[in-house]
Amino acid sequence: MPTEKLLAQQAAARHDFDGRIARITTPEFVAGPLLGALPDLRDQRLDPAACRAHVVQNDGTGPATLFYDLNGAGRVFAKLYRDDSGKHAYQVLSALWSDGFGPTSRYRVAQPLAFMPDLNVMLARAAPGRELAAATTDEELVAGAREAARWLLQLHRSPVRLGEPRYP
Repeated sequence: MPTEKLLAQQAAARHDFDGRIARITTPEFVAGPLLGALPDLRDQRLDPAACRAHVVQNDGTGPATLFYDLNGAGRVFAKLYRDDSGKHAYQVLSALWSDGFGPTSRYRVAQPLAFMPDLNVMLARAAPGRELAAATTDEELVAGAREAARWLLQLHRSPVRLGEPRYP
Protein backbone atom coordinates (compact mmCIF):
# COMPACT_ATOMS: atom_id res chain seq x y z
CA MET A 1 0.00 0.00 0.00
CA PRO A 2 1.51 3.36 -1.01
CA THR A 3 2.41 5.70 1.78
CA GLU A 4 1.24 9.31 1.96
CA LYS A 5 4.78 10.44 1.18
CA LEU A 6 4.91 8.30 -1.97
CA LEU A 7 1.48 9.48 -3.09
CA ALA A 8 2.56 13.09 -2.56
CA GLN A 9 5.72 12.49 -4.64
CA GLN A 10 3.68 10.96 -7.44
CA ALA A 11 1.23 13.87 -7.36
CA ALA A 12 4.13 16.35 -7.55
CA ALA A 13 5.63 14.44 -10.49
CA ARG A 14 2.27 14.44 -12.31
CA HIS A 15 1.96 18.19 -11.73
CA ASP A 16 5.50 18.82 -13.03
CA PHE A 17 4.86 16.64 -16.08
CA ASP A 18 1.50 18.37 -16.71
CA GLY A 19 3.32 21.70 -16.93
CA ARG A 20 5.96 20.38 -19.31
CA ILE A 21 3.37 18.55 -21.40
CA ALA A 22 1.51 21.83 -21.76
CA ARG A 23 4.75 23.45 -23.02
CA ILE A 24 5.53 20.75 -25.59
CA THR A 25 2.03 20.67 -27.03
CA THR A 26 1.85 24.38 -27.87
CA PRO A 27 1.71 25.40 -31.53
CA GLU A 28 5.05 27.19 -31.04
CA PHE A 29 6.78 23.99 -29.89
CA VAL A 30 5.21 21.89 -32.62
CA ALA A 31 6.16 24.35 -35.39
CA GLY A 32 9.60 25.01 -33.87
CA PRO A 33 11.61 22.45 -31.88
CA LEU A 34 9.47 19.44 -32.82
CA LEU A 35 9.61 20.21 -36.54
CA GLY A 36 13.34 20.97 -36.23
CA ALA A 37 13.93 17.52 -34.75
CA LEU A 38 12.47 15.76 -37.80
CA PRO A 39 15.30 15.44 -40.33
CA ASP A 40 13.00 14.75 -43.28
CA LEU A 41 10.82 17.81 -42.57
CA ARG A 42 13.40 20.44 -41.56
CA ASP A 43 12.94 22.51 -44.72
CA GLN A 44 9.16 22.37 -44.60
CA ARG A 45 6.43 24.12 -42.70
CA LEU A 46 4.16 22.22 -40.37
CA ASP A 47 0.69 23.38 -39.53
CA PRO A 48 0.42 22.88 -35.76
CA ALA A 49 -3.32 22.37 -36.19
CA ALA A 50 -2.54 19.23 -38.23
CA CYS A 51 -0.69 17.74 -35.25
CA ARG A 52 -2.52 15.88 -32.51
CA ALA A 53 -0.85 15.09 -29.19
CA HIS A 54 -2.06 12.24 -26.95
CA VAL A 55 -0.87 11.49 -23.42
CA VAL A 56 0.00 7.82 -23.05
CA GLN A 57 1.24 7.79 -19.46
CA ASN A 58 1.49 10.34 -16.67
CA ASP A 59 0.81 8.70 -13.35
CA GLY A 60 3.89 10.02 -11.56
CA THR A 61 5.55 6.61 -11.24
CA GLY A 62 8.06 7.03 -14.06
CA PRO A 63 8.61 9.06 -17.18
CA ALA A 64 5.56 10.69 -18.72
CA THR A 65 4.96 9.72 -22.33
CA LEU A 66 2.92 11.27 -25.09
CA PHE A 67 2.84 10.93 -28.82
CA TYR A 68 2.19 13.29 -31.68
CA ASP A 69 0.42 12.19 -34.85
CA LEU A 70 1.96 14.32 -37.58
CA ASN A 71 0.66 14.41 -41.13
CA GLY A 72 3.48 13.21 -43.34
CA ALA A 73 5.82 12.29 -40.49
CA GLY A 74 4.03 9.47 -38.70
CA ARG A 75 4.03 9.09 -34.95
CA VAL A 76 6.60 10.82 -32.78
CA PHE A 77 6.92 10.02 -29.08
CA ALA A 78 7.98 12.46 -26.38
CA LYS A 79 9.23 11.01 -23.12
CA LEU A 80 9.63 13.39 -20.19
CA TYR A 81 11.99 12.45 -17.38
CA ARG A 82 12.52 13.63 -13.80
CA ASP A 83 16.19 12.62 -13.57
CA ASP A 84 19.30 11.97 -15.65
CA SER A 85 17.88 8.74 -17.05
CA GLY A 86 16.44 10.68 -20.00
CA LYS A 87 19.83 11.69 -21.31
CA HIS A 88 21.09 8.14 -20.78
CA ALA A 89 18.06 6.65 -22.56
CA TYR A 90 18.71 8.93 -25.53
CA GLN A 91 22.37 7.88 -25.63
CA VAL A 92 21.46 4.18 -25.54
CA LEU A 93 18.78 4.55 -28.19
CA SER A 94 21.18 6.53 -30.41
CA ALA A 95 23.91 3.90 -30.02
CA LEU A 96 21.49 1.09 -30.88
CA TRP A 97 20.12 3.03 -33.86
CA SER A 98 23.66 3.54 -35.17
CA ASP A 99 24.83 -0.01 -34.49
CA GLY A 100 22.46 -2.56 -35.92
CA PHE A 101 18.96 -1.35 -35.06
CA GLY A 102 18.63 1.55 -37.51
CA PRO A 103 16.84 2.20 -40.79
CA THR A 104 18.33 -0.69 -42.77
CA SER A 105 17.85 -3.35 -40.10
CA ARG A 106 15.10 -5.90 -39.92
CA TYR A 107 14.93 -5.29 -36.18
CA ARG A 108 14.78 -1.63 -35.23
CA VAL A 109 14.43 0.63 -32.27
CA ALA A 110 12.57 3.90 -32.31
CA GLN A 111 14.55 6.54 -34.22
CA PRO A 112 16.12 8.94 -31.72
CA LEU A 113 15.40 12.49 -32.86
CA ALA A 114 16.47 14.82 -30.07
CA PHE A 115 17.10 15.23 -26.37
CA MET A 116 16.17 18.64 -24.97
CA PRO A 117 17.86 19.12 -21.61
CA ASP A 118 15.89 22.27 -20.73
CA LEU A 119 12.69 20.20 -20.73
CA ASN A 120 14.39 16.88 -19.94
CA VAL A 121 12.51 15.34 -22.86
CA MET A 122 13.52 12.81 -25.49
CA LEU A 123 11.85 12.77 -28.91
CA ALA A 124 11.80 9.56 -30.95
CA ARG A 125 9.98 8.45 -34.09
CA ALA A 126 8.01 5.25 -33.63
CA ALA A 127 9.60 2.11 -35.03
CA PRO A 128 7.79 0.80 -38.10
CA GLY A 129 5.70 -2.31 -37.97
CA ARG A 130 2.55 -3.62 -36.46
CA GLU A 131 2.00 -3.72 -32.72
CA LEU A 132 1.69 -7.19 -31.25
CA ALA A 133 -1.47 -6.01 -29.48
CA ALA A 134 -3.06 -5.47 -32.92
CA ALA A 135 -3.17 -9.24 -33.55
CA THR A 136 -6.71 -10.39 -34.27
CA THR A 137 -6.15 -14.14 -34.52
CA ASP A 138 -4.19 -16.71 -32.56
CA GLU A 139 -1.96 -17.24 -35.60
CA GLU A 140 -1.12 -13.53 -35.81
CA LEU A 141 -0.44 -13.46 -32.08
CA VAL A 142 1.92 -16.46 -32.27
CA ALA A 143 3.74 -15.05 -35.32
CA GLY A 144 4.06 -11.66 -33.65
CA ALA A 145 5.34 -13.18 -30.41
CA ARG A 146 7.96 -15.15 -32.37
CA GLU A 147 9.09 -12.01 -34.17
CA ALA A 148 9.25 -10.11 -30.87
CA ALA A 149 11.38 -12.90 -29.39
CA ARG A 150 13.75 -12.71 -32.37
CA TRP A 151 14.03 -8.94 -31.89
CA LEU A 152 14.83 -9.45 -28.21
CA LEU A 153 17.46 -12.04 -29.11
CA GLN A 154 19.12 -9.54 -31.47
CA LEU A 155 19.04 -6.90 -28.75
CA HIS A 156 20.78 -9.20 -26.28
CA ARG A 157 23.38 -10.12 -28.90
CA SER A 158 24.16 -6.46 -29.54
CA PRO A 159 27.66 -5.38 -28.50
CA VAL A 160 26.35 -1.95 -27.48
CA ARG A 161 27.05 -1.26 -23.80
CA LEU A 162 26.64 2.12 -22.14
CA GLY A 163 26.81 3.14 -18.52
CA GLU A 164 28.07 1.30 -15.50
CA PRO A 165 27.36 -2.43 -15.33
CA ARG A 166 25.06 -3.32 -12.45
CA TYR A 167 24.17 -6.63 -10.98
CA PRO A 168 20.50 -7.25 -11.90
